[in-house]
Amino acid sequence: MRKIIFDTSFLISLAEYYSIDEFINRYMEYEFLIPRSVVNELNKLARCSFKKASSSRLILKIIKNYSKYFKIIESTSDKVDEDVICLAKRYNAIVATTDRSVRRKAGEYGIKVLYFRDKYPIID
Repeated sequence: MRKIIFDTSFLISLAEYYSIDEFINRYMEYEFLIPRSVVNELNKLARCSFKKASSSRLILKIIKNYSKYFKIIESTSDKVDEDVICLAKRYNAIVATTDRSVRRKAGEYGIKVLYFRDKYPIID
């Protein structure tokens, strides 16, 4: 089964712009992996008092409620972007991100990327 490694930016965008049920149905042939470093970053963001805090809390709740689909995996680094790329290489996975620098880095390693184009997820 192919795998998708999620970064923080994609999960926040998912919470803000897309139906989680629709996303799961669309990509049900993939295993969804979330590095522990991403969960830690979401927890930090959830405690802040800025715009992304409510989205971070929502996605943490989704991860918990949809644990059948989202698997939390151990990280290789505390640096989230580096961790996502390293784990994608290890698992031969697609990287889900909205971060341009992560997309560029994934491209350098020949890693496919799942991102939003006009609020619609696509794999490139």
